[in-house]
Amino acid sequence: MLKVQKFVTGPLRSNTYLVYKDGAAEAALIDPMRGKERIKAFAANLGLKITSVLITHGHFDHCLEARDWQQEGAKVTVHEADAERLNGGQNLGAVFGVVVPPCKADILVKDGDHIVAAGIDFKVIHTPGHSPGSCCYLAETCLFSGDTLFAGTVGRTDFEGGSYQDILQSVQKLFALQGDYTVYPGHEDTTTLQRERNENCTVREIQD
Repeated sequence: MLKVQKFVTGPLRSNTYLVYKDGAAEAALIDPMRGKERIKAFAANLGLKITSVLITHGHFDHCLEARDWQQEGAKVTVHEADAERLNGGQNLGAVFGVVVPPCKADILVKDGDHIVAAGIDFKVIHTPGHSPGSCCYLAETCLFSGDTLFAGTVGRTDFEGGSYQDILQSVQKLFALQGDYTVYPGHEDTTTLQRERNENCTVREIQD
């Protein structure tokens, strides 16, 4: 069973997730905004080395410390459609007065790919809408949804490259997954996929 530790960091209160298995020596980090030293110390206290960084999309509040972790030896993964955002493109840093150190990802993924990070199999689900390269990572009973799916709503689509129609299709794609999953979004609280199927305000948009 996977262990997930959430860290809330940065001006937009972004969720960074440390993901690992019991008894493992390695961990994966999803969407590193800030708090590197605190996260590193937490991991070290558990005997974990962070060897992989998975980015759900290339906005600054989800990748600000990606290069810092890369310099520590972690491999950075991002969807191919958001690779340039991670490497200094339209990452919204300038909008918020934040300088994002450019990071060239080690691994580029696309829809349906599987990546093994820290001994954990993550399936890549491409979910454009918030950004062209937004993706979710599915691992065991966990769905890391970035800024695609939140408790009760979906991500913004008014930034460059966003599309409301695309995000509706992406949410429908997630709702079509078999079974239930714990959903770990990029901001705010954890939810479940079944709860969102039943209660999310976008369901009526999908059904119309």
